[in-house]
Amino acid sequence: MRRKIRILAVLALLLIMPLIAPSQSTQAAIVGGFTISAQLITASAPVAIDFSPDEKLLFIAEQNGTIQIADVAADATLTKRAAKALDIQSRVCANSERGLLGITVDPDYATNGYVYVYYTYDRNIPVSDPNRCVQITNGPATDHTPYNRVSRFTVGANGIIAPSSEKILIDNLLSTGGNHNAGGLRFGKDGYLYIAVGDGGCDYAGNSGCGGQNNAARDPHVLLGKILRIDPAGATAADRIPASNPFRVGGQICADTPTTTAGINCQETFAYGFRNPFRFTMDPNTTGTATTLYVNDVGQNSWEEVDLLTANESGKDFRWNICEGTHANSGPCAAPSANERNPLHEYAHSGDPLTSGCASITGGALIPTDVWPIGYSGKYLFADYICNKIFMIDPAAPATRTVFADSVARIVDMEFGPGPNGFRSLYYVDRGGAIYRITPTTGNHPPTSALFLPLIVQP
Repeated sequence: MRRKIRILAVLALLLIMPLIAPSQSTQAAIVGGFTISAQLITASAPVAIDFSPDEKLLFIAEQNGTIQIADVAADATLTKRAAKALDIQSRVCANSERGLLGITVDPDYATNGYVYVYYTYDRNIPVSDPNRCVQITNGPATDHTPYNRVSRFTVGANGIIAPSSEKILIDNLLSTGGNHNAGGLRFGKDGYLYIAVGDGGCDYAGNSGCGGQNNAARDPHVLLGKILRIDPAGATAADRIPASNPFRVGGQICADTPTTTAGINCQETFAYGFRNPFRFTMDPNTTGTATTLYVNDVGQNSWEEVDLLTANESGKDFRWNICEGTHANSGPCAAPSANERNPLHEYAHSGDPLTSGCASITGGALIPTDVWPIGYSGKYLFADYICNKIFMIDPAAPATRTVFADSVARIVDMEFGPGPNGFRSLYYVDRGGAIYRITPTTGNHPPTSALFLPLIVQP
């Protein structure tokens, strides 16, 4: 039975099923006061989006190794450009859950044209080589094992990104089993680039197995199973370590090598103990340079979790693979110590009518202040890829969740952006090949009418 459950959990991890993710349901349902758009943009296996700072461009990352750009008009109409902005398919492994998995745009894009991507590198192994993009489930990584990397590219004046403009910032994030790559990228208000890295699915050292047995997230000397923080403006890997990173003093640089000295923390690590933190979002409502992350960590057999990271969580342990949420996995899951953290929120795959059949937390978005009807400011929305729902919690009282939308396709990313008629919209990526948005239907609502109207079926 445990093997059956584990296999189900693996299948849940979104990109393992590239051909069967459905397009938007014709019976999508959403709470009253909001509407779901028709399909805005089509794309080939889209996995992530980000707007330029002026919100005139939408960048769309496709798993196969390409990026598309859509122009955003003043009325929020999206027009996809005819030519792909970037094509690095020749250097990408896109099997299993691998591929071009994350994208974010530089806050100073208007002056530098920088975009950052997270992708699985094929080690330049020829397509004819049977070991290209190999998946290792019963032994250590080899010199053929693909790895994930974080790179910066420059968008040209013509809107095309030359592959030769690549500047590699983080390299050698081993993708041993093919899954649990994570791949989220976002800039914080502190100006630093945050990066989500999964545990690789199977142990890179080959000594602890796969899935729940993989303890790579517990190894301080590798970047697997971690949230990283770097300053991408630095000329070298050492220059890219912020002075406030928790392990800068006494740690070691890990950006250019798969493993380093056992027992010594990587200086790039901001927090650790994650399984597959596929997506995270920043709180837009913090002031100044205060940066708060909501991290969606995909679970193993039974539990999905949302982790809250602030400056106080710098250097903290979120306890995978010892715990799955607040429940035992590979050992006793006791009350957290001073250096450990429980998730902000967790939900079960079964036993709760709201989440029964759910099994893979993906995109999330924190609602900005005063852009949606009264009562929604500061609430957190997150999607589950398997049960096709968007849930909502109040971070101040996170134990209670409600269903915000249902039957909304297999969502892999969410982001707020410009909407029609001056509204702010929640954009979401359907892994089946499209971008949609959710928009309020009217202006401010009384506090109760916005949050507690029933789901409305959309045509």
